[in-house]
Amino acid sequence: MELLALLLTLGGCSSTWTLEGEWAAGDLHVHTTVGSNDTHESSSIDAVVAAGRQEGLRWVVVTDHSNSAGSMDCPDVEDCPNQGPEFPAAAEAIEAGGDDFLVVVGSELSPVETLEDVGGPVGHVGCLPPGGGFDFEGAFIDRPPGALLGSEVLEQCEDVGGFSVVNHPFAPVSWIRWDWSSDAFDALEVWNGGLGWDDSDERALWAWECSVAQGRPTVPLAASDSHHATVARGADPLSPAVGSPQTSILLAPGEALGWSGLAAGLERGAVVLHESDSFVALRSISAQRSEEEWRLVGTIPSPAVLQVRQVPRDGSCDPAEQQVPLHQVLWEEEVVGDFDVRAQVLAILDGDDSVGRYLFLEQKERAPFSGGVAMTGLLPLAR
Repeated sequence: MELLALLLTLGGCSSTWTLEGEWAAGDLHVHTTVGSNDTHESSSIDAVVAAGRQEGLRWVVVTDHSNSAGSMDCPDVEDCPNQGPEFPAAAEAIEAGGDDFLVVVGSELSPVETLEDVGGPVGHVGCLPPGGGFDFEGAFIDRPPGALLGSEVLEQCEDVGGFSVVNHPFAPVSWIRWDWSSDAFDALEVWNGGLGWDDSDERALWAWECSVAQGRPTVPLAASDSHHATVARGADPLSPAVGSPQTSILLAPGEALGWSGLAAGLERGAVVLHESDSFVALRSISAQRSEEEWRLVGTIPSPAVLQVRQVPRDGSCDPAEQQVPLHQVLWEEEVVGDFDVRAQVLAILDGDDSVGRYLFLEQKERAPFSGGVAMTGLLPLAR
């Protein structure tokens, strides 16, 4: 995969803003046999790493279900009481990683409303470690059934310094949807693996736009939620492959691959959501005030529409109920292959914080169960 680099320069004035660095692709939501017995038997740490390398990844975060180490004596990890401890894959992750591939261990806090039937929404929270890693003993509390709201497991992640991600907020299966008891999470999994870019992902995007409209610094993320490390990409629409989709995070200039640098990129929202073949290489973004010109350079293998979307920060929405997009298309153009497009739209990067702006790309033709999209987090403002 071609590495991504962003460069934004405002000329003709005294202030200059730049963002340069290296983009590292990874998967933030992967399950293994070490700690989630609802995975395929082939989903070892080594198999996850091999699959990640195959998809061009440089890192993965193992997010086995909370308290899963002590739940392995139960027929279904989701139906077990709290037994702990957390992070059963920590030792294997250290051995499986290397200088060119990073394995990070987090947890997916997985409360349920009931064990008697499917149950209503509570939500799953991906808890990613801080830059220096987790430093606590014991286990997250996600049981007994019906005792916890999503907001309460969210607080557990925040209490240990974790970066909180609400996973699959509008999933087709009711009991893993978010209950919207809180919207104070760090990130929203806008794109969850499975049926490509589907209706539940679209609605999650609208909820993220609502969060932007409310002025929150919520980061959009994409991840596979893989439970089967050796499945081929697209072979089973209900069993996503590792890295399908994925998130690229911008490392600071000179920053070596490591979780501290990736965590810092996450916190500032320097992300691109994509699949391995829908990645738009945004090699440079620049605006010259004298020419009132905005320029974008990149590459995409098949015809696609590239848009700059704008979300007004008026706060008049509810992410739990948002069922239509909030964005306006500020600019769009069809692109294919290597492209270098320019737009007379200085307002895209004019430093106006009354709106949030992001790039969205959609391929005109896509393979079955392929998302065919790519998007950025919020574009930084030029000052």
